Amino acid sequence: MNIQLNKILLFFSLQIKAAFRMIPVILATTACFASITGLAAFAGTKLLYSGSHKEPLNVALVLPEDSDRYTRAAFSFINEIDTVKNQCSFTEMSEDDAFNNMRDGSVDAIILVPGQFIEHIMNGTNTPAQVILPKSGSTSSSPLFRELVNAGVGDLAIAQAGIYAVDDYCGRYGLKDEIAAAELYLNDKYLSHALDRSVYFSKETISSTGSLTLIQFYFCTGAVLLIMLSSISCISLLRSENSCTQAAIKRNGVPYIISSACRFSAVSAAYLILILIIAGIAITAAELSPQVRYTLQDVFTAFGPSSVLMLAFALPAIFSLSQMLLSLSDNTGAGIILLFIMTVLMVFLAGGLVPKAFLPSVLQKSAVLVPATYIIGAFRGVLCNNIDLSCITGCLTVCILSACITTLAHKLDMP
Repeated sequence: MNIQLNKILLFFSLQIKAAFRMIPVILATTACFASITGLAAFAGTKLLYSGSHKEPLNVALVLPEDSDRYTRAAFSFINEIDTVKNQCSFTEMSEDDAFNNMRDGSVDAIILVPGQFIEHIMNGTNTPAQVILPKSGSTSSSPLFRELVNAGVGDLAIAQAGIYAVDDYCGRYGLKDEIAAAELYLNDKYLSHALDRSVYFSKETISSTGSLTLIQFYFCTGAVLLIMLSSISCISLLRSENSCTQAAIKRNGVPYIISSACRFSAVSAAYLILILIIAGIAITAAELSPQVRYTLQDVFTAFGPSSVLMLAFALPAIFSLSQMLLSLSDNTGAGIILLFIMTVLMVFLAGGLVPKAFLPSVLQKSAVLVPATYIIGAFRGVLCNNIDLSCITGCLTVCILSACITTLAHKLDMP
C-alpha cells in the first residue's frame, strides 16, 4: 500500500513539475483570451443597462360639456398623483378627436366620463365611466393601465360599501341627522387612505447582479471564461498520455482515474500559485499607490484565507471539466472547439453573461445543473473572502463526475 501511494505521489510530483514549466505558455495564452473576456464583459454591461426610457401612457379624457366642477377637480387632482403621473398622461379633448387620435396611434386609451360623475358616486347612482382601449397595437403599458383602473374601481367599491352601510345603519336607528356628518368623516378617512402611497407601495431594491456590484459580477464571469479557455495551453498535460505510457503508468499501480485527478490537480496548483503571486503584487501595489487601492476596492470586497480556500476548490473544478471535454473529442482541434463552445454555453446558462433574472424561468431553474454555476459562485466567494458551502460541494461534485466521465471515455476509447 505504501509503495503504491509513493508511486502516486511520485507521479503527482512529476505532473506538478511539468505544470510549472508551462507557466510562460499559460501567461501568453491568458493574455490572448483576456481580450475575448473583456469584450464579453463589455457587451454584457451594455446589454444589462441599455434599457430605453419608457414614455407614459397617453390617455384621452373626454368630459361632458355640462360636467360639474367636482368632476374636473377630481381628474385634475388624480393627474397630479405621482403614481398616476409616472404611468399616464391625461389630455382633455372632444370625443371625436379622441377616437381620431386613437386611430393615429397617438392616444393609447380613452376615458368617456358621464355627466355629474362625482355627484353620482356620492349619491349612489354610480353611472359608470367607459374606458376604451385599442383592439390592436396596444403598448406594454396597456396592461398596467388596466390594473390601475381595476384597482381604482375596487377601492371605490369598498369605500362606497362602507358609506352605504353607515347610511343604512343611521336610517334604521333613526339617526338620519347624523348621515351627512358620517359620510363626510368616512370620505375623509377613505380619501386619506387612498392617497397614502405606503398603503399600496413598498420600496424594495432589486439587483440583477445579486449582492455584487456590476464590476464584480462581470469580473467573476471574465475570470471563469479566461481560466477555462486558457486551459487550452495545458492540453498536453490534461489529455491522457499515449497508450504505451499509460499502460506503463497502470502497471506501476496508478489507476487511470487517479492519474487523471493528478493531472488536473497539478495544473490547478500551478494556476493557484500564479494567481496568488499576482494577488500579492496587486496588494503590494495597492499599499504603495492610493489610485491602485481605489481601483482594487471596486473589485475585491476583501481578500484573505477564505478567498484562497474558494480558489482551491474552484480551480480543480475548472480543469477537471476542461479535461473531461477534451477527453470526449478524438483529436486536439475538435477538443479545442468543443471546449470553447461548451465554456461559453455553460457560462451563459449559469447567468454569467446575462444575469439569471433576465433568463426564462426554465433556464433559471436548470442553472443548478450547470457546473459553471458553482464555479462562478466560488469566484464570488473569492472576491468577498466568503466561504460558500454550496459552491464548495458543487465544485467537488464537478471534480468527481468529470473524473469519472473522463475515465469512462478512456475505457470506451481503448482498443
